[in-house]
Amino acid sequence: MTIRAAVHVHSDWSYDGSWSLPDLAREFSRRGFGAVLMTEHDRGFDEDRWRAYREECRAASAFGTVLVPGIEYSDRANLAHVAVWGDLPFLGENRATKELVTEAAAGGGASMFAHPDRREAWRLLDQLAASDL
Repeated sequence: MTIRAAVHVHSDWSYDGSWSLPDLAREFSRRGFGAVLMTEHDRGFDEDRWRAYREECRAASAFGTVLVPGIEYSDRANLAHVAVWGDLPFLGENRATKELVTEAAAGGGASMFAHPDRREAWRLLDQLAASDL
């Protein structure tokens, strides 16, 4: 079975997104996508907002496409961005990249190094445990 999925999508829960979760689910469904791996920016999130966001993703998924909640974490210098998905608590803002990746993996989460060419963030890759990404 093949599932068409989009990865690294922001909604209006992020400062740079403009579409609501239900609208995204409907549009991606219309285009034949079975899943969207959401990645909202960590700014402004805490555990309560993360919980509400996950519930809204679950509710919006009733419109067709499954919205998988995720967070795009950035380090204090805003150099490295790591997208994380999984049944994890909110891991916090301004986290050191290696610690974040290690904690996400230890909790059973999946992570992806986002924008590796941005500000030469790829240079951090040798410092990270590749098996944790």
